[in-house]
Amino acid sequence: FNESMDTDTITTNVNPSTSCSGTLQLSIASNFSSCLKMRIAPAASNDNKTFTIDPQEPLLPEKRRYYIKVTTGAKDTSGNALNDGSSDNESNFRTAD
Repeated sequence: FNESMDTDTITTNVNPSTSCSGTLQLSIASNFSSCLKMRIAPAASNDNKTFTIDPQEPLLPEKRRYYIKVTTGAKDTSGNALNDGSSDNESNFRTAD
């Protein structure tokens, strides 16, 4: 993030299900029909601008594509929603061989 975030609003799915919950979601499905469960809540660093996630299961190798979403529920320390509350941010990455 380019601003310090309210750490109470940066959440992940730590529940037993694979439902997509929380403001920071990781999925192998581009439509986020299911999400990876996280071991613990995201760890903040860099003045609450960087958050590290820890999936319950290791990420799969073999150039697997993963999708990540930050929802408008994520707020900075002034209470401003991501993208002024108008849209989620989505991106993707691929694991190495």
